[in-house]
Amino acid sequence: MNIASTGHVHIPEAWQEVTLEHVAVARGGTPFPHRYQGRRSGAYPFYKVSDMNAPGNGVAMADSANWIEPDVVSELGAKPFPRGTTIFPKVGGALLTNKKRLLTRDSVVDNNLMGVTVRDPGAVLPEYLYQWLQSIDLRTLANPGPLPSINARRLYELQIPIPPLEEQRRITRVLALAQRAVENEEKTIAATRELKQAALAEVFARGLRHQPPRDTEIGPLPKDWDVRQLHQLAVVKGGKRLPKGQVLVDNDTGFAYIRVTDFDENTVAISGLKFVPKHVQPTIARYVINKDDVYISIAGTIGMVGMIPARLDGANLTENAARIVVTSQDIEPSYLMRFLDSPAAHEQIRAATLKNAQPKLALTRIEQLVIAVPPTKEEQREIMRVFDAIDTSLRNHLAHLEVLRDLFAALLDKLMTGGIRVDKLDLDTAAIVAA
Repeated sequence: MNIASTGHVHIPEAWQEVTLEHVAVARGGTPFPHRYQGRRSGAYPFYKVSDMNAPGNGVAMADSANWIEPDVVSELGAKPFPRGTTIFPKVGGALLTNKKRLLTRDSVVDNNLMGVTVRDPGAVLPEYLYQWLQSIDLRTLANPGPLPSINARRLYELQIPIPPLEEQRRITRVLALAQRAVENEEKTIAATRELKQAALAEVFARGLRHQPPRDTEIGPLPKDWDVRQLHQLAVVKGGKRLPKGQVLVDNDTGFAYIRVTDFDENTVAISGLKFVPKHVQPTIARYVINKDDVYISIAGTIGMVGMIPARLDGANLTENAARIVVTSQDIEPSYLMRFLDSPAAHEQIRAATLKNAQPKLALTRIEQLVIAVPPTKEEQREIMRVFDAIDTSLRNHLAHLEVLRDLFAALLDKLMTGGIRVDKLDLDTAAIVAA
């Protein structure tokens, strides 16, 4: 392959590399007039930062390109961004999401977003610019401070490699296929999570045998199910923070420390675990969680529940969570975990959470939660098997999503630098679409 050096990256000889300012215009949006919230009449969608993760066309604001409403003219004071513009957050915490979106129609955006539009679509495809911007970490462009922000000058200084137009088309086609596969998998995961929540609501109202419900203090339940307070079935114990001045370490000391940030899909994510130094472990050795315990977060994101993998049996537990140790022969720990993840339990947990500057769920209030108990352990196990199957499907989709994201990132890096030429790429695009 013939390669030309630009001083930044090595690119093929047929490519050019120029600053972004030569090929694109970057500008911010305009303040959102809140009295137009929810307005749907008009020709132009108005995108806010909150719309970056949502489908649809935002809020329609104007009836014509001339902004015929005088108050809209004064407030917006700018023409719409043309279709093909890439928009992304430029201010605040949302900046860290790195979400970018390609406009499919002329639109207005708010002043917390920035739009980048190609100067000449005959030289640089808007779709190519969008995919190239996918490779840019916005955090590297942010000005320091409590409210990070980026401006057009920081963007204009970036070097963008420009392949011939036809190669741009082929690159964007491949990347669009890979990106579509990621988006389809994300939709499947969202649908699976919705199914799980719907199943939780249904099962704990009617049971697996669709028995006639009876009204209880926590809502409808199958008529032969019992209700007990949690303290009649289990004991609740707190976790423990490290002593002052001590810190967790990345290397495996044999003493894992489970934080709320490690809670994931009713279990614990192994990757990213931190560990307690060996000399510190004796001071917190009593505050561990076992594989048959149920965890529940009591600070931060309150009400997350699950059970730890067997390999973490005896791990240390954060002070921001509690462990529930089943003491009754009438209930299976895994069933208790499933019930605590149901809408009926979530409502109780919300009501029991102390409403102060830093909301917290007290251990004594956890003990007062009302639990629905099927009459037999076999029925409990049947319920557990239903949700275990849903969780297995969800984990498989999450693993597939990680593979697809890695594939997209690898393709993005190599195709945008000429490390792989698209005409040499041995890629089954049909398989990507099917995925």
